[in-house]
Amino acid sequence: GILMVGKGRTVWLQHCVPRFPRRLHKRYKYPTSGRENAQLFLCITVPTKNTSEVIG
Repeated sequence: GILMVGKGRTVWLQHCVPRFPRRLHKRYKYPTSGRENAQLFLCITVPTKNTSEVIG
């Protein structure tokens, strides 16, 4: 997953997409293998002070 911390907010992006994120500065192409099984993106936003309670 990806954890981003900003001004008072934390964003936690969980996913199961193959090879993501990879080379985000270049064009991302969704992998063929990702079409064979179900994929998931889950985005959770919490106040930064509560980050440890959510992520553990």
